[in-house]
Amino acid sequence: MSTKKTSKFKFIKMYLVLLALPMVCGFVGLLIVANQAHRNMTLDKIRILNHSLALMHTDYFQQMERLVSVTVLGDSRVRLSSAKDSVNHYRSLWNDQARLNPLSDTVFYADSHGSWFTNDKDREWKNKIDEGITLTDRVWYQGALKRPGQFYWSPIYLDIATNQPSLTGSYLLPNRDGDGNRDRVVAVDVSLAVWSQHIANMLTADNGLRHLLLDKQTGLVWMHSNLGRVGTVFSGEWKDKLVGQSGTFFDATAGEFVAYEALIDKPELVAVTVQPWRQSFVDLNLALLILVPLLTVSLFYVIAKLFQLKLLYIMEYLVRQVRQLRDDPDAQMHDMGVGMAEFGELESELSQTITHINDTHQKSVSDALTGLYNRHYFNELLIKFQTNNTPFVMALIDLDNFKKINDSYGHWVGDAVLNRVATLGQVMLGETSTLCRYGGEELVAIFEQCSLEDAEALMESWRIETAALKWREPGLAVTFSGGIASWAVGKPASDLLIVVDEALYHAKRTGKNRLCRGNSHDAHGVSPLDVG
Repeated sequence: MSTKKTSKFKFIKMYLVLLALPMVCGFVGLLIVANQAHRNMTLDKIRILNHSLALMHTDYFQQMERLVSVTVLGDSRVRLSSAKDSVNHYRSLWNDQARLNPLSDTVFYADSHGSWFTNDKDREWKNKIDEGITLTDRVWYQGALKRPGQFYWSPIYLDIATNQPSLTGSYLLPNRDGDGNRDRVVAVDVSLAVWSQHIANMLTADNGLRHLLLDKQTGLVWMHSNLGRVGTVFSGEWKDKLVGQSGTFFDATAGEFVAYEALIDKPELVAVTVQPWRQSFVDLNLALLILVPLLTVSLFYVIAKLFQLKLLYIMEYLVRQVRQLRDDPDAQMHDMGVGMAEFGELESELSQTITHINDTHQKSVSDALTGLYNRHYFNELLIKFQTNNTPFVMALIDLDNFKKINDSYGHWVGDAVLNRVATLGQVMLGETSTLCRYGGEELVAIFEQCSLEDAEALMESWRIETAALKWREPGLAVTFSGGIASWAVGKPASDLLIVVDEALYHAKRTGKNRLCRGNSHDAHGVSPLDVG
C-alpha cells in the first residue's frame, strides 16, 4: 500500500511541476502587459477627465457671455447709462447675477465720456481712477470698440483694484437715440483665482494630477490648479506637441502623461491635464506587488487542486470502465464516448442561455430611439413602488410644438430633437431619477426617495437648459412643458399619472415652456412654476 501511494503522489507531482512552468511565464507576461495596460489606462483616464474639464471651461465662458447678454438685451428696454435710475437698476441686476455665479468678480459700465460704475465696488476703483488710470484706455474697452456686435475677451492683465491676474469680457452696446458719439461698453471681470481653485478642488483626490488652460498664441497660463502659476508663461518641455484639436501622449523626457484639447469656440485656448509617471505608477506598482503574487499563487493552487481532482477522477473513471467492460463492452464504450465532454458543453450552453435571456430582457425594457427605459419598464416600476410603499415623485413632460417640428423640418429632425432632449435629461437628472420614454414625444422621470422640491429644481434646470440649446436648423427652438407631483402613499400609483398628465396639459394651456405642480391629494389642483 505504501509503495502505491508514493507512486501515485509522484505521478501527480510531476504534472503539477509541468503546470507551474506556464504559470511562471504567465506571471512575467502579466507584468509586461500590466505595464502597457497601465500606460493606456492612464492616458484614457486623463483624456476623459481633460475632455470634461474642456467642456467645463467652454461652459464657463458661455455663462459669462450670457451674463453680459442679459444686460445687452435689457439696454433695449432700460437704457444703460450713468443716470441714477439706470445705475440703481443695473447695479441690482448685476449683484443678483454675481451671487449666482462666483466666477463673475465685477460687472461694470464705462463710456467714452468718462462715466462709469460697477456693482457696488466703486469705492475700490475710485482711488485707482483718481490716480490717473483711464478706463477707456484699458484693453477690454478698446477691444470691444474694435469688435462691434461681438463679445471680446481680453488677454490676462493685472487688475487695478486687486493686483491679481484677471480676465475681462466686454461688449460694445449699440448706439441709441440720444447717445451721439458716446461709446458705451459693458464688461465682466472673471476671477481666475476662483476658477483655478474650483479646478484644484476637483483634482485633490487624485495624487499628482494637475490641470491648466493655456493660450497657445501668447504662452500665458490662464488657469492652473496650482494658483501660483496663473498668469505665468508656460515653459513645459512638451509644449510643441500640443498639435491639432486634441490628443494624448507620454513625454519620456519630462516623465509625464499629457492629454490636451482645444476649446470648441476658442481654439487658441487649450485645456491640458498632466499626470506624472512616477506618481501614477507607484500606486499601480504597489498594487501589483501585492495583488499579482497573491493572484498567481491562489490561481496556481486552485488550478493544481482541480487538476489533481480531475486526474484522479479520470483514473477512477477508466478503472470503472475497464471493470465494467468485462460485463457489457458495448454499453461501456458508449458511456466512455459521452462521459467526459458533457461538462464543458453544459457550461457553454448555460452561459449562452443566460446571456440570451439578459439581452432579451434589456431589449424588452429599452426604447430603441432614445436608449431610455420604455413604458413597460415604467409600469413595472410603479407596481414595485406601490408594493413596497416607496415614496417617489413623478414628472411627465411633452415637447412643445413637436408636430410642427416634424412637419417643418422632417421626422429625422424630430427624432434627433427627442434624442438630444432625452440625453440632456439623463445628464441633468443624473442618478437621482429613472428616465423613461412614455410614448411619442412624452418622457417621464421617476424620483425615488426624493422631495418634491428637489425634483422640481432638477426638472426646472432641465427645462431651462433645453430652451437654451442651439440647433443648426434655422429658426428651430425646442422647449417642453411638464407636470410634476408626489405620490400619496396608500393611493393607486397609477392615479398619480392622471394628476401629472393634467398638470402637463395645464402647462400647455397656460403658455407652454413651463412646469406645473399637480396635487396628488386633489386630482384637480395644479400650480405653475415660474418660467425661467
